[in-house]
Amino acid sequence: MKPIQILMETELIAEINKATKHLKMDRSKLVRAAIRRYLVSSQTEEWEQNDIAAYRRKPLASGELAAWQKVRVWPEE
Repeated sequence: MKPIQILMETELIAEINKATKHLKMDRSKLVRAAIRRYLVSSQTEEWEQNDIAAYRRKPLASGELAAWQKVRVWPEE
């Protein structure tokens, strides 16, 4: 790992310190986890926006999902 230096508002640092005590982890670990979560969320949002744009360009045809309507609910075991 490499050290980095970042600037944060005093209030945010206080919230981070509070969270680290509650979660029993150090600040670096918490910030790394938050950044990873943000990156995954950001990528997922990009994929969803791409899907939305694709369906707007080419909407589903009438009845295109009819075959899936029968299996849309998981069977009970």
